[in-house]
Amino acid sequence: MASYGALAAHLRTMGTLTLRMSFADVEAITGKLPPSARTVRQWWENDPDKLQAREGWLAAGYETSAVSIARQTVEFVRTAGPGPRPTAAGPGR
Repeated sequence: MASYGALAAHLRTMGTLTLRMSFADVEAITGKLPPSARTVRQWWENDPDKLQAREGWLAAGYETSAVSIARQTVEFVRTAGPGPRPTAAGPGR
């Protein structure tokens, strides 16, 4: 079973506004994701009634903004909440 709190802890350490991760990268942090995470885009919805969202990215002040089932990637965008102040990534930073 995946540990979505581990994902929240990881995201809280990030100081970026956006972060793209492969599903495999997410699994390296959380442990095995359910098969639906790889096949059903709605699994990644920003719905606080869903355990993975509530205890994962939403708890860290992020939302999902782009999910690609074909590429097996998810993009998290900082919205608010706990964690370091976001910084824009770019040259010279």
